[in-house]
Amino acid sequence: MKLFHAALPNLLILPSLVSAHFTITVCFQLNDGSGNVSPVEGALVKCYDDDYFPDPDDGVGPANGVVTDANGCASLKDNQWWFENPDIFCRIEANGGCFAEQTTDVVDDHNKYNDLNLGKIDLQFDMDYCGDFDLGSNGCGVDAFPDILNDVFTDVSGFESQCAAHDTCYSDCTKRRSTCDDEFLDDMLLTCANQESCEALARIFYEAVDNFGLVPCKQSRKGFCPRKSVKKCKR
Repeated sequence: MKLFHAALPNLLILPSLVSAHFTITVCFQLNDGSGNVSPVEGALVKCYDDDYFPDPDDGVGPANGVVTDANGCASLKDNQWWFENPDIFCRIEANGGCFAEQTTDVVDDHNKYNDLNLGKIDLQFDMDYCGDFDLGSNGCGVDAFPDILNDVFTDVSGFESQCAAHDTCYSDCTKRRSTCDDEFLDDMLLTCANQESCEALARIFYEAVDNFGLVPCKQSRKGFCPRKSVKKCKR
């Protein structure tokens, strides 16, 4: 009993050792490719602790994220208890504003008692992500697959917006299929935050479209693209 009483003060102060309240601030701006830069307003930002794959259990800050303000900035306050310093990165989701989903660099071992400012991140203009780019049209799969299987591929990969933009690119009469596939890989890697497992999955998806994308590309263009455009579906 004496041992318990002696340890009790340490147990009472334990929450103060592991709990912390800090705010993550990050801003995004869109570069249109001609030198014009504007803040990205109204886009959803979520932050994560760097793990195998980001999921709600690994979230930092509000689970539903925060929308960027008129200055393109989002501030996410985290109220969790941390037994160790988190490795933090944030992600801006594609919303039809002509930019791909993008992830910030990871800040390793962030001091959980200090606020974190990730600065201003440049997003590049991408026509495939403008307006309604048919998000989730058939997910990360092909029309020949059952919808439920495509849904599984989409959920497991986390590449929903990238797959939708890739579908949009395939239906663009001006694009070569090789360009669409290369952009698809680049977009997936942008959102992987240098996670090796995520990058490995991205390359598997790339190999799939590189090897088997000819037919889906042709199907996307037949009937409304010029004949020479359909020929661009060849590598």
